[in-house]
Amino acid sequence: MKKVLLALDGEHFPKGAFELAAEWHLKEPLLLTGVFISPVDVSKIITYTGLEAVPMMPSVVEGQYARQIARNIQTFEEKCMHAGLEYRIHNDVESMPIASLVEETRFADLV
Repeated sequence: MKKVLLALDGEHFPKGAFELAAEWHLKEPLLLTGVFISPVDVSKIITYTGLEAVPMMPSVVEGQYARQIARNIQTFEEKCMHAGLEYRIHNDVESMPIASLVEETRFADLV
């Protein structure tokens, strides 16, 4: 069994990449690990009111990302079950998502 790592930014679900993994699974069983990384976008943290920039509360931003990631995790799980794929989920909401992604790639055959 091969381990394939699919990194997702939480805002978008890569349908093409998932379909490719599902196709490979038909030829040889694989373990698909979805790594859901909280996106960090400074432009979404700052709002503009009139002439001044006002930083949004981090909890508001985190809440928006958490909902997006939860929707993508649900989509990922449903698609994996429908395709008969064995899967794992790694939900990274830490402040250093790239470090966790690098750690997760240590035992992956394909990223």
